[in-house]
Amino acid sequence: MVLLNHFCTDHQMTSAQSSNSNISETDFLLEDSVDADNHNSDSTATRLSLQIQLDENYLGQRIDQVAALVWSEFSREKLKQWMKDGHLLVNGNIVKPKYRCEGNELLTLEVELEAQTSSQPENIPLNIVYEDDDIIVIN
Repeated sequence: MVLLNHFCTDHQMTSAQSSNSNISETDFLLEDSVDADNHNSDSTATRLSLQIQLDENYLGQRIDQVAALVWSEFSREKLKQWMKDGHLLVNGNIVKPKYRCEGNELLTLEVELEAQTSSQPENIPLNIVYEDDDIIVIN
């Protein structure tokens, strides 16, 4: 398999590597979305576009299982939801997760990943009415 990775954010970076998998080729694109609703976060949502050409080694396998194998960074349930929502296509078509591979399908995943946010504690005054080892009462 040949992996060709394309990241497009503030700069362009490409890399290629070889592996001993049955998958023939993968292309993907990551972009920062300027329209993302980032709620108190400096990061934005990321647009993800992935394509992979399957070969006959996946013949007869369920497409949701194949997708989970080739894109192991995502859960099978998430991939199934993306199939149902039309974000993960097989040969440009929406299919059910139980679809069986016929060989040489092109999987395309286009989705916007939500930005990772983190909550930070605030130093605010608290009116503690009662406190012991088991309970605290705050007014």
